[in-house]
Amino acid sequence: CLKNKYEQPYAEYRHLTFDFQIIIKAAKEDLRPTMPPDCPEEFLKIIRACIHKDAAARPEVNEVIVMLAECQEIFRANQEAWENLRAKRS
Repeated sequence: CLKNKYEQPYAEYRHLTFDFQIIIKAAKEDLRPTMPPDCPEEFLKIIRACIHKDAAARPEVNEVIVMLAECQEIFRANQEAWENLRAKRS
């Protein structure tokens, strides 16, 4: 979604060729996908919270719904800027 095209998760780590390698790196070394530098901060906040290494620190579904609603409001207030980011990626 962020790049406006489908990519295999963790595709930026070319040396990881098997899913179990990603699982091990994520569990033991806290490996997480790289986020695009121009990704809106509101998205980053949600993504980082949802992929936090500590499961207890991850938000509950109802919290994610609230975060997404807040993100939607920010998008609506800044729609042109966000659309420009998306168009730039196409």
